[in-house]
This record gives sequence, C-alpha cells and structure tokens, in this order.
Amino acid sequence: AGTLLHYSRRAINLDFGSRVITLLNRAGILTPSSIILDADALERIEEAFIDGDNLTSSRFSVIIENPVDLKLHIHGGADIAFVERILRSHLRQKERSIMNALLSILGEEIAPPTSWLETIVLRDQIRSLNENSVIGVASKLLGKGFGLTPSGDDFILGMISIMDLFGEDVSALRRLVAPYRNVFARTVLADALDGYYPRPVLSMLNSFASKAGADCSAASLLRMGHTSGHDVIAGMYYATWKLV
Repeated sequence: AGTLLHYSRRAINLDFGSRVITLLNRAGILTPSSIILDADALERIEEAFIDGDNLTSSRFSVIIENPVDLKLHIHGGADIAFVERILRSHLRQKERSIMNALLSILGEEIAPPTSWLETIVLRDQIRSLNENSVIGVASKLLGKGFGLTPSGDDFILGMISIMDLFGEDVSALRRLVAPYRNVFARTVLADALDGYYPRPVLSMLNSFASKAGADCSAASLLRMGHTSGHDVIAGMYYATWKLV
C-alpha cells in the first residue's frame, strides 16, 4: 500500500516504502517512477494499492500502460572532451544552487549570498566539493541543501548520470543511497543507479553521445525545477572534471 507523502491538484506523491510513485495530471517532467493520469485535477487520496498493472485508490482506479523508456542505453561511447566543453559553457550562477559552490571551486567570481543561511550552506558545499573522491563528495552532500530534492541530491544525480554514461562503477554510491531516509529523493537516485533518468537528464546524456542538440538539451535541463537543473549540471561537470 502507498501512503500520501505530498499532494497538490497537479501531483500526488505516494510512499510505497522502497520508492515513491508520483501521479501527475499533465505531461511535463516525467521521472521513471511517475504515472500520468487523464484528469483535469487530482483529487486528494490518503493511500493507494498497486496490483500488477492496476493502481487503485478510494477516488479512482487506473491501468498502468504505455511506459516511456527513460533508460540510458549508451555507455562508454561519448567524447569526454566534448562533454566537458558543453557543460563548462553552461555553468551559471543560480541563487541557492550548489552551482555557486562549484564555480567558486573553479576560481570563478560569484555574487555573495543574500542571507546568513545561504552563506553557511555555500561554505559547507565548498568544503564538501574539496573531498578527494566522488564517493567522499557524495557522502558529504547527500541530503544537504535547499529544495524538495535537496541540491546535494540533484548534484549526486548529475554525477551518477555521467558515471553511467562513461561506464564507471557506481556500486559505492548504491550502498550510500540505500539507507537514505528521504524516500522521494532516494527514489530518484535509485532510479538513476538502475540507469533510469528524468527526461531532461536523459536528453542531455543522449545528446552527449550523439553530439547533436547538446546546447538545447542543456537549456532545457537548466529549466528543471527551481535549482534542480543547475544542480544536476553542476554534478555532471564535477564528475566529468574528475574523469578528464
């Protein structure tokens, strides 16, 4: 049984223990653990049940069909110098994004944070990015930052995606994420560790492999969430930087 984690008229997040299923009433950012319903607005529900391809709640019952393939099927074939160049050209300062810490690490001048809390978070993120390994960075950033999926988690998503693209071992990250208590963010990261990504992230990865439309894909990814796209691109660049 899935219990209510978050509700709005456009999205319902149901906690099934090991992962979160998101019900949407419109097309948009489709994550691997999402279901789009044909409804003008979603009615509030407290729990739902999945039995095979059937999802049932007190308000509606639907058949899950027409899955969208959000799995990355290309591994190890991208040009790392091309990937690094594209990502570097799209690093932009963004309020409350971990991108600012990355730019600082790279020696770029950034505007100072506008609050004491953002200053503390930025300093902590800079310290975390100075860790010597990807797993060290991830262990420091998991669950840290602003947002429903904290910026540190989106950064880790970006790192996982690049490691997947280049066939790097992610088993240590899998062990790190497994006991994470933010079930929504854990679902997104667990999907990525299995090779499944939100559509804007997957489009970015496919454009790296094909060398076609990478700038357009990056622009689309940067529009994901309030800071999520910036955080993901920062994580992508960091992982590429470590691999170069």
